[in-house]
Amino acid sequence: MQQEQTFTPHPPRPHLADILHNRFTAWVVLLISLTITLIAWKISSDTAEQRTLERFKFQADEAQLAIEKRMIDYQQVLRGGLALFDATQNVDRAMWRTYINTLMLDENYPGIQGIGYAQWIAPQDKDLVEQEIRSEGFPDFTITPPGERDHYTSIIYLEPFDTRNQRAFGYDMYSEPTRRSAMELARDSGEASISGKVKLLQETATDVQAGFLMYLPLYHKPVTQVEARREALRGFVYSPFRIGDLMHGILGLGSPELSFEIYDGSAQNPDTLLYDSAAVNDDKHTHPHPQAHHLQRHHTFTIANHVWTIVYTSTPELEQITTTNQPLIIAIGGVAIDLLLFYIIISLSNMRHRANQLADKRMELLLERELHFKTITDTANDGIITSSATGAISYCNRAAEDILGYREKELLGKTVEQLFNRDAANECVNTALKKAAIDGNTDPIQIESLRKDGSTVPLELSVAGWRAGEQRYITTIVRDITERKRVDRMKNEFISTVSHELRTPLTAIRGALGLVTGGVVGDINAKTHDLLSTAGRNCDRLTRLINDILDIEKIESGQMKFDFRNHLIAPLIQQAVEHNATVATESNVKLVVNRCPYTHVRVDADRFQQVITNLISNAIKFSPRGGVITLCCLQTGDYLRISVQDQGPGVPKEFHDRIFQKFAQADSSDARQKGGTGLGLSIVKTIVERFGGQVGFTTTEGGSNFYIDLPLSSIDIAPAPVP
Repeated sequence: MQQEQTFTPHPPRPHLADILHNRFTAWVVLLISLTITLIAWKISSDTAEQRTLERFKFQADEAQLAIEKRMIDYQQVLRGGLALFDATQNVDRAMWRTYINTLMLDENYPGIQGIGYAQWIAPQDKDLVEQEIRSEGFPDFTITPPGERDHYTSIIYLEPFDTRNQRAFGYDMYSEPTRRSAMELARDSGEASISGKVKLLQETATDVQAGFLMYLPLYHKPVTQVEARREALRGFVYSPFRIGDLMHGILGLGSPELSFEIYDGSAQNPDTLLYDSAAVNDDKHTHPHPQAHHLQRHHTFTIANHVWTIVYTSTPELEQITTTNQPLIIAIGGVAIDLLLFYIIISLSNMRHRANQLADKRMELLLERELHFKTITDTANDGIITSSATGAISYCNRAAEDILGYREKELLGKTVEQLFNRDAANECVNTALKKAAIDGNTDPIQIESLRKDGSTVPLELSVAGWRAGEQRYITTIVRDITERKRVDRMKNEFISTVSHELRTPLTAIRGALGLVTGGVVGDINAKTHDLLSTAGRNCDRLTRLINDILDIEKIESGQMKFDFRNHLIAPLIQQAVEHNATVATESNVKLVVNRCPYTHVRVDADRFQQVITNLISNAIKFSPRGGVITLCCLQTGDYLRISVQDQGPGVPKEFHDRIFQKFAQADSSDARQKGGTGLGLSIVKTIVERFGGQVGFTTTEGGSNFYIDLPLSSIDIAPAPVP
């Protein structure tokens, strides 16, 4: 028996209290407090300055990282263009536009002016290229600038093909020295290269910005040597950039605490200045010359085989943000913090004591609930097995032990798959466990499993997944269905015996009644004739019931044979109508067949007739005199829908869920007006499902529409197009 431990705080020492509670100590504490405040003020000042420096470095590093990362992203975008050419050797303008539109540049890669393709053109091919592009709907296309050169690199694709980018259409970038230098470097290295500072052709009279271009070479074949690369050059996938738009796309409006200038190369002068964030944001009047600020950082780096220099400078906003009243706060807050700390410690002590008491009570409650749960599960007739998501068993109740012949300690640590270790059973259990781990619940499955002693036992397993916190568990309900199997077997045997024993005398009785009503034994009066006719109809009804019961028994036992063949649907429908024409005429109901498509279905013809006959008989039974029953065939995709529409009162709503169940009837009272066995629709559903189809219905107060969907025969299904 555990002894309850109690913790009592130590009583305060009187001599220590005497030392602390006096005037001298108060002055000493005040002097020490003032000294600590002075030291804290100095530390606070140094810390604020250090914080300003660190904040500046952080802002600069963030901007630097964003720029470098975005430039690498743009390289990957261009590499995607190379991949398009590698995958499809003949990339046309429509394919290029589709690829660029798929990238959604404005949303995913803001700041990029466009993505284009410049073809490497030999002098002898210049006229041919111009004619080809003119034939694409650009009659004025010309490679510019004019003149004869050793090679041309005309821009033939550039998307988005907006007003700005159209200004560059056909331009030979190789004719301009700055662009040519970057293109040659990309060609010889096989890597991305960006140009120096240029003015893009896309510029207009307003909002003129510095620009640069990024190139990736495209070769006819993979090569590694410089000379081979020059010989195999096919063109360049490239992007033009307006530096202002690019920086806005990367950094937005930027940070008010930081300004920066980007220079082309390592030299820093107006000619190499690419971008000045202060000038763009129109805040030169608020940001004095960089020399007025003591925080400045120069960063020279190489991106795509080209050197840039970025000069980061702090702004007054940074100093305003980092200015602090921390010394005063420390002086006032020190005493408050001491008192608060004392209060917190006392409060925490009291809270801990109460928490321990609460934990003890909850532990008792948890143990009580665990005992209650185990008592309930141990009294259950079904076995209950709990396992982890991987199938490792962590709990089983007494019923599971009795059903499987194991003790709980023998099952713990085993997996559910090992427990139900027959091949077929193991496969079903594995499938159910995987589905339960994903969906939570599964349909019950029936298996044959082995007990510990080697004997077999039929089981029904219900597997369900559930979650406790982040952990996922699976509960398997195990039900011994030995008795159910025995009862089902006895029932089927009984039904088979009774049905066969009844059919023989019924056949004789029906034949005798037919002879009597036919006048073989002499004339009979009208009243006797009516009575014999009624008896004959009841014999027919009982015969149909026996036949339906036998069909159900054959289907459930798997003894019903199906002769599947390809049949045209129209003759089958017409034959069913002819078989039921007499019954329809007697009931004063008209059968109408809409035009059937020239379509084949793979079915057993006799069983198909049984399905349609049951549906027509059902419709006749509930149709008013003078009503019309319409049969319709409609092809939908790879399925054919055959529907039987009547004008009866419709199916009651409360009967919808069980209309296809065995012995189900909307009016099950002894005084019902409509006859029937209640098995017809159940047989229809079972046979149609064996055909690979499904059955359903729609209903209103003005009639019901029962339909079956059958898969088309393979001879009517068009082959899928070859990609």
